[in-house]
Amino acid sequence: MGSLKLCQRYTGLPSEWLKNKKAGMILIEGSDYEIGNNQAYAEEKSLINSQRHVDDFYIDKTEVTNAQFESFIKATNYITEAEQQGEAAIFEKPINVVKELGWWKLEKDVFWRFPWGISAQRKILPNEAVRFITLKDAIAYADWLGHEIPTEEQWEFAAKGFGQERDVKAMNNGIHINANVWQGHSLTKMK
Repeated sequence: MGSLKLCQRYTGLPSEWLKNKKAGMILIEGSDYEIGNNQAYAEEKSLINSQRHVDDFYIDKTEVTNAQFESFIKATNYITEAEQQGEAAIFEKPINVVKELGWWKLEKDVFWRFPWGISAQRKILPNEAVRFITLKDAIAYADWLGHEIPTEEQWEFAAKGFGQERDVKAMNNGIHINANVWQGHSLTKMK
């Protein structure tokens, strides 16, 4: 959106929503790029042939918002996996050293409409990114719109600034961080 003020004014629905199949999307021109990051975490290193090519593709300008996802729910009566299971995995900041994945905890009555739980006072805003959506949920949403989920290569290419060889770092310009990175607040602590 460009600024906090513009984000706060955004309704959560792109212009021409459900009238134009590409509403809220941007065309990314394909190119060659280097996948992975060989200077950071081991799991981000490219194991085989780090040079990749992506063709032109469309991707949403923003994360899928609560307003967008709600329009899908209203049109289809879809029930997310978290709703079906009656719980979702939430991040809980470890106080001590924990085993791998020990920072995730199953929480009852948490799903996209109630990411802080059904009894929480805080409610979702239409312009916020939808939460607690599984891959199955995301595919159902994309199918409803006639879209495709970006491939790993497309997503990384877009995240790297459309072809930069190195990753774009999260930078704090004194106003806000220019990347979607965890900044210390867990959903459980915000009830």
